Amino acid sequence: SFNLSKGNNRLNVQSESNAANAPLNVELKDFEIKTLTNFVQSDYEFGGRINGVTKVTNLAQTPNFTADLNIDTFTVKKDTVGNIAIKINNRIANTFDTNIAITGNDNQVNLDGTYKTGNGQLDFVLDVVKLQMKSIQAFTFGVINQSTGFVNGKLDINGTAEIPSLNGSLKFNNVGMNVVALNSKFQLINDTVL
Repeated sequence: SFNLSKGNNRLNVQSESNAANAPLNVELKDFEIKTLTNFVQSDYEFGGRINGVTKVTNLAQTPNFTADLNIDTFTVKKDTVGNIAIKINNRIANTFDTNIAITGNDNQVNLDGTYKTGNGQLDFVLDVVKLQMKSIQAFTFGVINQSTGFVNGKLDINGTAEIPSLNGSLKFNNVGMNVVALNSKFQLINDTVL
């Protein structure tokens, strides 16, 4: 057993038994993301608290894992994106079944599907029910600011990781933003892309 804790933050890595090849559980409780990002010198500032468990099995041959993690109040550069729920498993070798949801801050985004590492095959559906431009702004690292409006739509993501294929559309709804480098404000964008 390996345990790191400080206050309410906890990282615990523990084998389920003393048997050879026993499953390994990695538990995170109120674990601050900035604890990890402080180890790396970077301009990226991520925040939030991780709770959940990842279980690794078949360690001696071909390891498989299941992850059920929640990130509460995920932030980028102090801009709050929302809460992220991540469920990934590769119970089948070289196959990652994925369910990721972003909620909160008037956002609802779901990514569901499968990635196969052997051939790089993608089979995902990205359902953007509503994604606030303020949340997207966080990932531009200062390229845009003063964002308004939201994006919605649905994309099928197929093909391979090297050559993905996107089918569907995303719609900008009353989107506005300031492009910092140009000091230019764009307003009332209501276009559909893809």
